[in-house]
This record gives sequence, structure tokens and C-alpha cells, in this order.
Amino acid sequence: MNFMQGKTRWHGLYNGLTTIELLIVLAAVVILLVVLISDFTRIRSQFVLSRGVHRVVQDIRKAQRLALAAVRRYEPSSGVFQTVPGYGIYINLSGDPGVKAYNIYADRDGNKKYSGFPEIFQGVYLGDDYPGLIIKEVNGPPPPGDTLDINFSSKNFVITLSPAMDVAGGSEFAYITLSLENGLDSKTIYIFSSGLIEIE
Repeated sequence: MNFMQGKTRWHGLYNGLTTIELLIVLAAVVILLVVLISDFTRIRSQFVLSRGVHRVVQDIRKAQRLALAAVRRYEPSSGVFQTVPGYGIYINLSGDPGVKAYNIYADRDGNKKYSGFPEIFQGVYLGDDYPGLIIKEVNGPPPPGDTLDINFSSKNFVITLSPAMDVAGGSEFAYITLSLENGLDSKTIYIFSSGLIEIE
């Protein structure tokens, strides 16, 4: 009986945390927080880059779907809906590899390229939703790769890339490189004349 009381008393002394144990736990928590906070900026930048790349790919697919569906567009000059021969994406870096915008256009005249303001279906500005994201290059460093026109024709579903680069298999492709403004990371979107889109 006396032995048991001693044991109970012995456990009673260690029911709480000592100051040293508390300091060790606090130090471990502080170290983990420092590691997470220092990595947060890089993680956030990676997230912005990934989301921005997927937005551009979605817009390319949107132009492709509009062309496939032969979506009609309202023409205010004539007051009627007219079938549009194709839709596309137009990017103009114009010597500035820090552009944050591009246009989805309706190819009203059927020339398989962007012809100017009246054809704009939707302007897309990446700067608001994806801070720090820029379109770094299209088909090579500018110049001469300062514009890219991806056109999806409704008739016979022809994809026109201008300018285009040749692949060994005879297929044509174009690419868009998106980057963070700090230049630390970038991703490239490849668009093939077969309709395939790859992200690298």
C-alpha cells in the first residue's frame, strides 16, 4: 500500500509541461512557420503562372469551339446576325515582351487572320486576375516573333497559324511563353495545326 502511494505521488509531479518542454514546442512551431512563410511567395507565383497558362489554353479552346459551332455574330451595321467564317486568338507583343493582353476575334471577312478592331470578340487582360504574369514571347524572341495569330476556320475546320514553325512530321506549330515578371519561372503552350495543345 505504501508502495502504491509513492507511485501515485511520483506521477503527480509530472502532470504538466515544464518550461523547457514548452519552449521546445514553441521553437518547433516558429521554425515551421518561418519555412512556410518564406516559401509562400514562390508557391503563390507558381499558382498564378499555372492558372494564367490554363486561362490562355481555355481561351484558345473557346475560339476553337466558336468556330466549330459556326457561332453567328450580330452586325450592328446591317442589324442582322451573320455567320462568322472563323474565330481566333491574336497576340501582339510589338517589341515589348511584357504584354499582359490578347484578343479573341471573330474573323468576319474570312481572311484567316486578325484584321483590326471591328473583329474583336473579347479582349483579355491577364494583369487583373494574374498579377505578375506576362506574355514573354511568341514563336521566338521579339522581333521577328512579335505577333501570333491562331485562326480556326468554320469551313472544313482548318487551323491557320501565322507565323508557324515546321515540325519534322510535316505538321506546323506555334508557341506562347508565359512568364512571371521577375523572370524566375515560365511555361510554354504549344499549339499544333492538328488542333493539339500542349503545356510544357
